[in-house]
Amino acid sequence: MNIAYISCGDCNGISPEIIFKHLENPENGVKYITGIPLSVASKFEYFSENINSFALFGNESELRDFDFSSLPQFTFVDMGEFESKVGYPTVESGRIAYKSLICGIELIKSKLVHSIVTAPLSKEALDLAGVKVAGHTEILTKSDGKSLSAMYFVVDSIRFTPYTIHIPIKDVPSNVVSEKLSDFFALNLEILRSDFGIISPSVAVLGLNPHAGENGIIGKEETEIINSIKKYSNNFYGPFPADGFFARENYKNFDLVIGMYHDQVLIPFKMLDKGRGVNFTAGLSFVRTSPDHGTAFDIAGKGIANSGSFNEAIKLAIEITNKRGDNVKS
Repeated sequence: MNIAYISCGDCNGISPEIIFKHLENPENGVKYITGIPLSVASKFEYFSENINSFALFGNESELRDFDFSSLPQFTFVDMGEFESKVGYPTVESGRIAYKSLICGIELIKSKLVHSIVTAPLSKEALDLAGVKVAGHTEILTKSDGKSLSAMYFVVDSIRFTPYTIHIPIKDVPSNVVSEKLSDFFALNLEILRSDFGIISPSVAVLGLNPHAGENGIIGKEETEIINSIKKYSNNFYGPFPADGFFARENYKNFDLVIGMYHDQVLIPFKMLDKGRGVNFTAGLSFVRTSPDHGTAFDIAGKGIANSGSFNEAIKLAIEITNKRGDNVKS
């Protein structure tokens, strides 16, 4: 039986809605622990109607003292008092989102759960709450004691990952010309083998500059990319000009596409994923997935949020957990 922890994300956005839409049609063979203010959960009819079949805990310490082999399908851990301001990032929504995430990190480090599935949070709200970190990926990577991870975007057999993540565009070139690029390539070989079962993966690498630098005429960063590819020549190909690569659907010929910066792969991915894309933080000692969308403050509280991406995030977390054979304490 898989145990998945769900962090509540920003409770002023659509995160609570997509969580409860999923829980109404849960995956078979999964037990769910959700860290969320019970005052927020109680606003959902499904929670109120089925509350007697749930395990409810006032905090993480109470949960830890419980016999996990006796957990019902749904468990909720109260993240404390919360004053809602639906549709807006606030100090409180940032604080609760961070608290819920840390609860999940502590549980997975203690091997009490198999995976963490994070609902969307707001980087602005985190900043308001005094959490000076760019987002989920950076928090999770640091908490795992890693200096390097990869942000995978997955739907069906499509996998894209950006080499640089949440940094200004002006800082991308200096990061590409770095020994870490080769380290990143090596990490991705390991990820594809361990988490996706692809023994001899084929990986496409995009250039940084237009036309992939045009042999140095437009830019020199591709030289570093080429040198890194040569070290893994049996598995890596490129660098490819990004525009033609996606226009010709060349991504279908590879197990993974590595881009040099965030939007280079996120724009085409979000055009392809049809609301089913998943963000997987690869390279960590534990499994973490998330829906590939944000807090959608503009539609929060309207009951129209699509939980498709969140559903797929749960499924992928289970699949990768099973491939790794991760165990938890009984």
